[in-house]
Amino acid sequence: MTVDLAEQHLPHFAIDYVERSLLDGNALAKAVLELVPLRQGQVVTCLPKGVVPISLQDFRIGGKLPPPPVSDWRSTQREDETLLMIPVPTTDDWLVENVKTFLQGGANRVCVFEDSLKRLGDPILREVTTRYATFDKEIYHLLLGADVQAKEILKVIRTARSIPTFVGVLTEWPSGVQSSHPSSLLPATVRALAQTAHKLIIGAFDGEGYLIWNRKP
Repeated sequence: MTVDLAEQHLPHFAIDYVERSLLDGNALAKAVLELVPLRQGQVVTCLPKGVVPISLQDFRIGGKLPPPPVSDWRSTQREDETLLMIPVPTTDDWLVENVKTFLQGGANRVCVFEDSLKRLGDPILREVTTRYATFDKEIYHLLLGADVQAKEILKVIRTARSIPTFVGVLTEWPSGVQSSHPSSLLPATVRALAQTAHKLIIGAFDGEGYLIWNRKP
């Protein structure tokens, strides 16, 4: 089944949801709250045509996208039970295109995704094959200007994604492009990344979609 998706500008109360999500984020999110004029920005999302959020609660609830086709469903047997696994529909492709377009806009651009679950020293970090940085014990997944392949962007998004808190900052390095893996961030770097944020990515709709806050020129 083909779903007719459309990007839509959201009412001003969407910024309330952005602010509440940042409050639950890591150090970078809190720096954004302090340094960025969020009320002067505009928020967009991608949803099926005709689906329009009308309250703050709408951003927390899923079911906005139709379920995937039956051909994508999977089942597994556990003892005498058959468990049906239905993938969660997402607007990942829309987010990937937005991130790709942003990264292609300048040599020093970077997309930083907070990891709300992993911390420095967690054994699961040994399985992470994409670029990330640390601040104190926090983990930040990075996409640089060279990372414009859709598969690479999607891989980083899925590595960083969590529910209910998912925060990404599309910004610029304060001086040059940092490409070591892993790297550590200084407090001044975190504040600089926050202050120069062009866009923010906020997880919404119970893992199905995203809001993108845009700084007005």
